Amino acid sequence: MRKKLFFVLCALLVALILCVPSMAANLPKAWSITPFAGGYAFDDDENLDTSWLYGLRFGYNVTKEWSLEGVVTYSEADGDHRIWRRDGSSYKNDADMIGYRLEGLYNFLPDTDVVLFVAAGVGGRHLDYDKGSTQDDVILDYGVGFKWFFVEDWALRGDIRHLFVVDEADNNFECTLGLSYFFGGEKEKPVLPEPPPEPKPVPVVDPEPD
Repeated sequence: MRKKLFFVLCALLVALILCVPSMAANLPKAWSITPFAGGYAFDDDENLDTSWLYGLRFGYNVTKEWSLEGVVTYSEADGDHRIWRRDGSSYKNDADMIGYRLEGLYNFLPDTDVVLFVAAGVGGRHLDYDKGSTQDDVILDYGVGFKWFFVEDWALRGDIRHLFVVDEADNNFECTLGLSYFFGGEKEKPVLPEPPPEPKPVPVVDPEPD
């Protein structure tokens, strides 16, 4: 029953997106800020459970097709196995993670209210384990997403990323949903119709002489 309700709600959301008339677009030279939340899945080798992820994106549209974004994320991950001490006690090696990346985006159909895009970037992360050890890694990422402009200057945004941890050769994934606010930007000026040509003067024919 829950699965049927989930699919019905998804179908209604898709129908709503397709039926709403276009109200905005991905404008060139516009700035954006996007708070978001979602889930982060670690590689099995990292011994950390899937956790909630929170973050901010700061973006700039170089053109209406190409964008640059800075991303900052935070997550608290539980260790998925126990570490035993010599005295017989144990603890789970939980970790706090701070991530940071710079990404480039290519936006498809930037003049519509639903803008699809692909993204790729580079960055890093800092893991701070509960028992005092730390770890810093280089991250490469790529993924896809969408921006739904439901009103002017505001868009619902979804993102999926594959993150490759270069130092450890681990594969991580994140899936997030956020709300974007856009400001600035250059709106296209409406094309005015050309004025009609001036009528040509009618030649005057001299009357015949007497």
